[in-house]
Amino acid sequence: MKTFYLLLGALCAGGLGLALPCAAQQPGPPVQAAAPLRTRPISHGPKQLPAPAAQRRAAHAAAAHAGPAGTTYFVSPGGNDASAGTSPAQAWRSIGKVNAVDFRPGDRILLEGGQTFAGNLYFDAADSSTAARPIVLGSYGRGRAIVDAGTGTGVFVYNRAGFEVANLNVRGSGGATNRGDGILFYADLPGGAKLDYLRVRLVDVSGFRYGGIVVGAYPADATKTGYRDVRITLSSAHDNFDAGIVSYGYYSNGTIPGYAHQNFYVGYCRAYNNTGIADKGNNSGNGIVLSDIDGGVIERCVAHDNGINNGNPGGGPVGIWSWESNRMTIQYNESYRNRTSTIDGGGFDLDGGVTNSVMQYNYSHDNDGAGYLLYQFTGARPFYSNTVRYNISQNDGRRGGYGGVYTGGGIRNVDVYQNTIFVSPAAGADPRPVRVEEGSDSIRFRNNIFQTTGGVPLLRVVASATGIIFQGNAYWSSGEAFRIEWAGTTYASLAAWRAATGQERLNGTNTGLSADPQLLAPGAGRTLDNALLLPTLTAYLLRPTSPLIDAGVDLRAVGLNPGPRDFYGTPVPRGRTFDIGAHEAYFGRFTLPNLLTVVSSQPNPFTESTTITYSLAAPARVQLEVFDGYGRRVAVLVDAHQAAGRQQALFAAPASLPGGLYHYRLTAGGSTHTGHLQLER
Repeated sequence: MKTFYLLLGALCAGGLGLALPCAAQQPGPPVQAAAPLRTRPISHGPKQLPAPAAQRRAAHAAAAHAGPAGTTYFVSPGGNDASAGTSPAQAWRSIGKVNAVDFRPGDRILLEGGQTFAGNLYFDAADSSTAARPIVLGSYGRGRAIVDAGTGTGVFVYNRAGFEVANLNVRGSGGATNRGDGILFYADLPGGAKLDYLRVRLVDVSGFRYGGIVVGAYPADATKTGYRDVRITLSSAHDNFDAGIVSYGYYSNGTIPGYAHQNFYVGYCRAYNNTGIADKGNNSGNGIVLSDIDGGVIERCVAHDNGINNGNPGGGPVGIWSWESNRMTIQYNESYRNRTSTIDGGGFDLDGGVTNSVMQYNYSHDNDGAGYLLYQFTGARPFYSNTVRYNISQNDGRRGGYGGVYTGGGIRNVDVYQNTIFVSPAAGADPRPVRVEEGSDSIRFRNNIFQTTGGVPLLRVVASATGIIFQGNAYWSSGEAFRIEWAGTTYASLAAWRAATGQERLNGTNTGLSADPQLLAPGAGRTLDNALLLPTLTAYLLRPTSPLIDAGVDLRAVGLNPGPRDFYGTPVPRGRTFDIGAHEAYFGRFTLPNLLTVVSSQPNPFTESTTITYSLAAPARVQLEVFDGYGRRVAVLVDAHQAAGRQQALFAAPASLPGGLYHYRLTAGGSTHTGHLQLER
């Protein structure tokens, strides 16, 4: 079983304001070195590895490899480790046997579906996989195999890429007794090596003390060794302690150029009930947290109910976030009800050292911390050139002093536009739609909706913040007193604030307005628990009489590229100019995406066929497609004009189609509905 180190001699010597004993460099829990108040993680440490391959592995299995395609090996509780392993009838029996074999490019190791295998899988450089011919670890037969890792790590791949893990459940003994990760890819090769091609899909990982799915690197020569071309899809990481899905590299306080990982994708995943380690010494209980990446995407994911046991007063968890990364895109996600026992506990975050990145088309609600946090921590690379656009925040900031958008710590050059933020009071908390705190420079807020109820102030900006611009925003206190807190002064009207500060003016013309946005049902946004359903979040659509239609500033005229669409998928702008908020109304007309109703699939899960049933409110051109986990279309069920009323389409899965999770997309006119289909073989 692996353990972790705390490295960083500076900490041992009291660096970063800490007074850790030198014994902290010895093997111990996989903590991230603590940092000053209101900061992010410093680093994971290097790993202590299992015994060397020469001691660990027996002679290669007797079975001959079957040419360029590699060999498929089967493992079954009814097998025999003395068998060849090359067919279900000649299956191996144990994980121990798998660990004793050096695998070659293109080999597949398949565990019998529906069965449980006790042990800890380990692969290293002796397993000679390549990006073109990866080693595949998965299941065969009906359902997923279960890897019961007990108190250790479930799947550990060391200094090796060209690897796929798919269609498995990986379980630990529970965070209180386990001391490992669920699925861990770890590299410590010298010289900034880049290992190509990792795939994780259709896995469920739970019960581990540390991370559910982890991609990390920490070489002894302090270089940016890491992984390239990583995809984690259609997977769940839940009921772990420290985090759901994690990446990290060697942390250098910004002194080493470059990034550990490149081309890193996380999509269609779930991270929930990762509750945190109370005594870890840094933030704990994150959903999805990616760091040290150049070029990454997190999309169509859901993170919820993470972080409640975080005990660190200097840094807390977030549902979905990134730090020390460049060119990150966080989009089309839902993050809700994330918690903390100290600080943070928010929905989304671009944190210390993030550059040239964007959070867009996300839905954050009911989190303890900020819906969208933009924060810099001491010692990180510079934070600049980031964007937050076309997001919705509902009732974030349920604990402490947060709210919809929170900035501070040393960030600069940020654009926040076309977001819709709704905040109601929270017992014991002090939320705002926007809080601009110390260490905020050159931040521009344009075309956002800030709506509150119950007397919650509309925004707070501290006196030390510099270069702050508000233009084209809508401010509405739902009939309560108008309150903007600016540099220690509270303003009771938009006109008074504008006159005193020069805000909400562009080229000598007044911008922005204080009026009811006329949203369809503000505060009534429901939990979707499925990022594919984001277009159905109708609560924050503008009504046809909204004064916000065509009332925004022209983002293009101020040098911004606003992107192609709004939160709901509508091209922007559609009218004379931009609307205000996350919804762009169709040419000033209200369009409700309700053409499709009563969408279901029965049976689901299914073994041979399933029927998708839907109703059309009016005649429409309909297209119904089915896609696999890679986003490849596998069937077109409907592509025709259909009459109003109840419709049905049969999906008969071909015999050649493997079991797994598929999704369908149903489009009728301007309405789209998506859903999942579970095929069991």
